[in-house]
Amino acid sequence: MLTKKINWERYFARKFCVMRFELVMRVFYSKYFKKEFNTQLKNNLVVPENKNHVIYYEPKEWENFVQKLYGKVCRNIKTFNYYKKVIQIEQRRYARVAGKMASGELSNLSWAELKKRFLVFDKHHLEFFNKPIWIPFPIEPVLSEATEKELQKIVTQDKAEDYQYYFENIFSPDKKNAINRENIDLLKIALKIKANQGLKKKLIKLHAKKYQWLPCYDINDDPWGSKEFTKMLDKILKQPLSSIKKELFEINKSYVRRCRAFEKILDTLPKTKRQKELFYMAHEMSFIKDERDDYRRLGSFNIQPLFKEIGRRVGLSIKEITQLTRSEMLELLDQQKINKQKCRQRLRGYVLLRKYNSEIKVFEGGQVGKLCHQELGSLAIKNVSGVKGTVGSVGKAKGPAQVIYTKHDLRKIKFGDIMIAVTTHPDFVPAMRRCKAVVTDEGGITCHASIVSRELKIPCIVGTQNATRIFKSGDTVEVDGFTGIVNRII
Repeated sequence: MLTKKINWERYFARKFCVMRFELVMRVFYSKYFKKEFNTQLKNNLVVPENKNHVIYYEPKEWENFVQKLYGKVCRNIKTFNYYKKVIQIEQRRYARVAGKMASGELSNLSWAELKKRFLVFDKHHLEFFNKPIWIPFPIEPVLSEATEKELQKIVTQDKAEDYQYYFENIFSPDKKNAINRENIDLLKIALKIKANQGLKKKLIKLHAKKYQWLPCYDINDDPWGSKEFTKMLDKILKQPLSSIKKELFEINKSYVRRCRAFEKILDTLPKTKRQKELFYMAHEMSFIKDERDDYRRLGSFNIQPLFKEIGRRVGLSIKEITQLTRSEMLELLDQQKINKQKCRQRLRGYVLLRKYNSEIKVFEGGQVGKLCHQELGSLAIKNVSGVKGTVGSVGKAKGPAQVIYTKHDLRKIKFGDIMIAVTTHPDFVPAMRRCKAVVTDEGGITCHASIVSRELKIPCIVGTQNATRIFKSGDTVEVDGFTGIVNRII
């Protein structure tokens, strides 16, 4: 029997190991989504692209999945707050369990004990992606669009300044995420060191211990140490004392001001009950997405000793051992042997494929190109000089483009550049401060790139889908943060 070819649609790109991307795919057919939302996905594809891997879905199936989630979670404030509580409980549990499963003298544990710990972690890892990750992630764009439409009904376009004020305060968080808290703490350390240079080494060591997990977006990402935080601190210390005090004051003041502004907006602006619900949910979502990423990073960092120990026993690094699927990891823990070549090949690229409700299959080496061509054909984009996306922050800018596929490309960013990225994360902020504008393939009004760009007062266009594939580093581009259009200037 011939099976119909799937018309795959690109979703998002990340630099994830096999274990993490397989987990993303496991979410889509988990019992939780079937029971809670009566929906699952039968088809998913992950392929390599520009230092990342990209996940694809079948459009009609995905639309049904998103609408089922949005319809139930955002039905009203009561349902929204219920799932918000579910997310908060599960993300704290995940980080705590990850730390517990990787604690103690792991080298003294038997293989059976390591397997037991892995299974406990894997269970909570999946639950974390079921709830804190995949409840908010698909529904945020739908929620943002619905909220923006209602805002436009109330505030007409001829009142552009008023509209921007409401927009920024509704779609930006009034609570600090981890990267904000780290920045504030570093500014406070700078003030102490200005008064007493002898405190520098001790304070940086304590600061690194508190925030070392921040760059661990994936379970094999390298944490930061004193060296990285010292570089950040030294840049701050070059500023006059008065400038540091002013920055610290303004940061704290901005959150208080935003909180009060949103409370006033919620009391006075909405004309209907549904508008009030949407404004509240969109505002809360802007922080929920930030907070869950904090716990994602903390949990990823906490579990690393367990994977390092398993890898050590078979002669593989943590980056190599995390290229195993769940079943392959269990086989290793049972038999104490593994095909090292496969793990190392997957570091250069892999394909994960699930079609027609079958099991997830993983491919590496020479099979990668063959599978990509078989499933996707040629996806080359030709003769395109611009893109259109969603306005995340208003303004106009022109300058040289720097295409950023992963955080390792950030060192290329110079003052005055236009950052064109797949997406942005908290560790992108120092580079974003050097940019005239930010453009991303992914995201919506409440995504990280939009929120940070509004704080930096630079234009931002998000959700372009293809910007990193259309532009190349060195292109001169023009960003119109009013129309959402980004063009290459010939």
